[in-house]
Amino acid sequence: SASTAYLVFTDAPESFPVVLESEFTDGRAVFLVEADRVPYVSSFEVVEEGEVGWHREMVYPLDDEDLGVSDILLYRPTGFSEPPSLIAATALMLPSTTVADSPEVGLYWEVYGVPENEMIEYELELRTASGGGFLQQIRRLLPGRDRTAADARIRWSEPSKGEVHSTPLIIEMESVVPGDYTVTLRARVGEREVVTMREVRVR
Repeated sequence: SASTAYLVFTDAPESFPVVLESEFTDGRAVFLVEADRVPYVSSFEVVEEGEVGWHREMVYPLDDEDLGVSDILLYRPTGFSEPPSLIAATALMLPSTTVADSPEVGLYWEVYGVPENEMIEYELELRTASGGGFLQQIRRLLPGRDRTAADARIRWSEPSKGEVHSTPLIIEMESVVPGDYTVTLRARVGEREVVTMREVRVR
């Protein structure tokens, strides 16, 4: 039987005040939503034979006056160059947070609200549900940049490229034991700090 999928972006019942645009990158369509800076509900819904399934998330606007960080996006490395923008990373995005039968996986995130050339300090931690880390698997982590490693954390710093600063990196997965992992990223600018986390399942 046929099923129909819907992407819903709304700020109130029966209200859908958004503009949906698309771009093609790497042969895949990437959809962009333009909307006012208010909280929204984003819902992906599938209808089949009168039954409905959905996954919903709240989406909040960023504060222009403060430090912010995006969610961590998981993407499929191409083996050539790492994605230079969110659009390029989205075109390579994995369909879920489960990594299976892949020798490596890419992580992509953005930091907001940092003036150009101001230093951003990063701390990345990857741990299993039981507490063990696998940071030794990180490859091509900002080549040439200063970085230190201790226990299950890696720390480095880099100058901001502007109000939207993007960072891609790749983790080699060939020797990672299957299981559930947590990726925690901390970004610091002076006394300000933001944290984002991503649960990852390796099969």
